[in-house]
Amino acid sequence: MSISMGMSVIDMFFIIAIVSIAGLLVVVIGHGAVRPACPPGYARTVRAP
Repeated sequence: MSISMGMSVIDMFFIIAIVSIAGLLVVVIGHGAVRPACPPGYARTVRAP
């Protein structure tokens, strides 16, 4: 039981981390695409890191 509980806790941490990272990426990409006021692809190619 303890092993399965640990796996579920690890899975929960992974899910939380993935969701938070995905949210940050969406916010960053959204701001980068909205600020220049041009298509996302064009903004992404112009504003390369």
